[in-house]
Amino acid sequence: GGSYFGLNLNDVYDESDVAISWDTDVRLGAVQVLMDWHPTGGGFRLTAGGVYNALRGDATALPIESYTVGSRTFSEEELGSLTATLEHKNTISPYAGLGFGNAVGLGTGLSFAFDLGVTYTNAFSVDIEGTGMIAPTAEQEDALEEDLSGLVLYPVMSLGLSYQF
Repeated sequence: GGSYFGLNLNDVYDESDVAISWDTDVRLGAVQVLMDWHPTGGGFRLTAGGVYNALRGDATALPIESYTVGSRTFSEEELGSLTATLEHKNTISPYAGLGFGNAVGLGTGLSFAFDLGVTYTNAFSVDIEGTGMIAPTAEQEDALEEDLSGLVLYPVMSLGLSYQF
């Protein structure tokens, strides 16, 4: 099995006296290799396998105007920019699930399949780089990885439809 989803967002955050341009590119992709076991010989099955995770998120933040604090004004160049990348540390993840139906159908005609499962993805890798006054924000990589450390189990639900002649 396989899946892919891509999303690109460009937006401007303009609150109070701050105006920042955001450019975000997220790509979610996966390739699954799964094996089914039908312990009762019927439609109920247990599924196990592996998933190749191709998750990657990139974001860039740039100030689009100067910023004034008290009597001092900082230019966009002085403020700097921030880029961040998020991806899985391990791209191969185990999968376990259970379902009903047969992936290739039983006999002829129309058949359905339903699966519920979970993928264990381990941890995320975060890379942050900053320039100008915002550069110290890049030191938050470890804290962000720690905050994301609880996101290791992903629920999976899939529906299948097949037709045999």
